[in-house]
Amino acid sequence: MRTYFRDAILGGFGGEHSFAQDVNNAGQIVGNAYTADSVHAFVWEEGEMYDLNDLAVDLCGRTLMYGMGINDAGQIVVTGWNAQGEGAAFLLTPIPEPATLALVALGALGLLLRRRKK
Repeated sequence: MRTYFRDAILGGFGGEHSFAQDVNNAGQIVGNAYTADSVHAFVWEEGEMYDLNDLAVDLCGRTLMYGMGINDAGQIVVTGWNAQGEGAAFLLTPIPEPATLALVALGALGLLLRRRKK
């Protein structure tokens, strides 16, 4: 028989329930959390729960309600409502932080300069 332990309590957005649906190898968890009047898709990482509706760029009237899955690249599959009020599925892809992009650019520049010296 397997033994299980509780590692963390995910929390919520003021409602009574939250449900984890998937976890990736980085420990990021996706699921849905209930409030008094709605359901919100979330991602949980490093002890904090984030509403995906607040993190997503250009929702254009879409509502993200259920976090269904997350892969090791951080892409999240969610379901919710499109702008016409119809059920729909969406794929969210993480956008690198500006500081990360700057470090990548500096690294690439360093490699180019190093190759020119040879």
